[in-house]
Amino acid sequence: MKIIIGILTLFISLTLLSDDWPFWRGLNHNGISAEKGLKIEKIKSPLWEINVGAGYSAVAVVGKCLYTMGYKDDNDTVVCLDANTGKNLWKYSYPCGRGGGYAGTRATPVVVDGSVFTFSNKGLLNCLDAETGAKKWSKSVSGKGTKNLKWKYSGSPRLVDGLVIINAGKHGIAFNQKSGEEVWRSPGTGGYATPVVLEQNGVNYILLFSQNSLQAVNVKDGKLVASFPWKTQYDINAADPIVFGDKIFISSGYDHGCALLEFKKHTFKQLWFNKNMKCQFSSPILYKGSLYGSDGKTGKGSLVAISIEDGSELWRDSKTGYGSLIIADDRIIYLNDKGKLIIAKVSNAAFKPEISFQVLKKAGKCWTMPVLANKKLYCRGANGKLICLDLQ
Repeated sequence: MKIIIGILTLFISLTLLSDDWPFWRGLNHNGISAEKGLKIEKIKSPLWEINVGAGYSAVAVVGKCLYTMGYKDDNDTVVCLDANTGKNLWKYSYPCGRGGGYAGTRATPVVVDGSVFTFSNKGLLNCLDAETGAKKWSKSVSGKGTKNLKWKYSGSPRLVDGLVIINAGKHGIAFNQKSGEEVWRSPGTGGYATPVVLEQNGVNYILLFSQNSLQAVNVKDGKLVASFPWKTQYDINAADPIVFGDKIFISSGYDHGCALLEFKKHTFKQLWFNKNMKCQFSSPILYKGSLYGSDGKTGKGSLVAISIEDGSELWRDSKTGYGSLIIADDRIIYLNDKGKLIIAKVSNAAFKPEISFQVLKKAGKCWTMPVLANKKLYCRGANGKLICLDLQ
């Protein structure tokens, strides 16, 4: 009987639930959680905190298990923690360089069908057993004309139609989810954003931000079907495209700007462009017809709301500073780059914080997106400090 109960417990812990956060930007890949009834007024000291190693990887949470990555002593380590206590359940390490000017992994683990997929700044893609951390397969994207970026590979893996797709090469590389076999590849240099799926007329396309354009790629064979020029300073396109229907919102920092595109019949058409939201790398969120995102760059940004219809500015709050956000319980949950947590009701009229206080101290640059799972909020700093706040 104990064996049966143990198997059932494990099955439940590795089965996606509505309040889990199994991938980059959450269950629906949009930065929005369906959780309700958050007790934000009860946030006090962290429920637990731990150092997982340097880096910018956010967390993925499935049931009781939390997955993230950190760097120390020329090694990357994938860790699995008890999401409720911070207790280490397993870890998997492998040699990896520091990562350009910033130490550690930029990508976030993806948890699907009992496997954890991780991607290093050097281009190593791992598939690990979600229960034990045992390696199932490992592949490098290097070679065959594929080149790393100045600030190293950053996009998280995206799984679709049995493939693991990586933003590497000019318009992506795909591996078989089960075996790790390479299915298709493009040479060249890609971008920093995570691949995004667009479905149209029964066909799945991957949208990939390269160095100087937005690419639409057929998931099945990797064929490039459309490209929209988007040249930015320093060749940095890092915020994810936002897809709704046949429309796509894109934004880049360094004073470039944002645009709304339409994708039909393998063709991009620009509907509007302005500079009201210039996302350096923090991905914006589309919620109830409005876009919320961090405009500017680290150290001196603003939280901004704009209309999806025409890009007009609804409000701007420069007191927030640059940061990253999620939305849950009809609230914006914002972590700025200095470790301050700011929570406010979503509104098109103004940003009026309900709470605002320092949650991460002496944690380095706080560039990692906060994550909400099962009424627990996880916040991380670049030096590896990871905290858990209880919102129930």
